[in-house]
Amino acid sequence: MAPYFACFFALMMENAQIPEMSKAAKVTPLHKRGPVLDPNNYCMLAASGTMYRLYVNVLRVYVPEWCQKNNKIPDTQFGFYPGRNTLQPMFILRRLLHAAQTKNPYGSPRFVCLLQDASGHSNVLKAGKAEELKNARKRRTARKAN
Repeated sequence: MAPYFACFFALMMENAQIPEMSKAAKVTPLHKRGPVLDPNNYCMLAASGTMYRLYVNVLRVYVPEWCQKNNKIPDTQFGFYPGRNTLQPMFILRRLLHAAQTKNPYGSPRFVCLLQDASGHSNVLKAGKAEELKNARKRRTARKAN
C-alpha cells in the first residue's frame, strides 16, 4: 500500500494541488465547560480525512528539510524551527543592551529593537521612543544619586 501512497503524494506535490475530497473535514461541536444548552460553551473541532493527514505529515517532514538544504531559513528565524527557540534572541538582546549601557550609558542609541507581542504583531522601537527611554533612565539615575 505504501508505494501507492508515495506515488499519490508525489503527484500531489508535482501538481501543487490537493484533491477537493481531501480538503473536506467533519466539524463537530466539543463541549468545553458550563451549561450544556449554552452554545457559547462549545468550540468546533474539525476532523480531516486520513489521506489528508498522512499527506500533511509527509509535508511536515519534507518542507523543513528542503528549506534547510536550499538555505531558505534565515539565521533570524528562531520560533517554529527545531533546535531554536525564542529565548535565544532574548538573550542576544539582553547582551546588546548590557554592552550598550556599559560602553556608553548616556550616549545615543546604537541599535533599533524589534519587539513582537503575543499576537505576532511587530513594532519597531523608533529613535524618538529610544530617546524618551534614555531620558527616563537619566532621571531615574539622578534620583538614585540624590
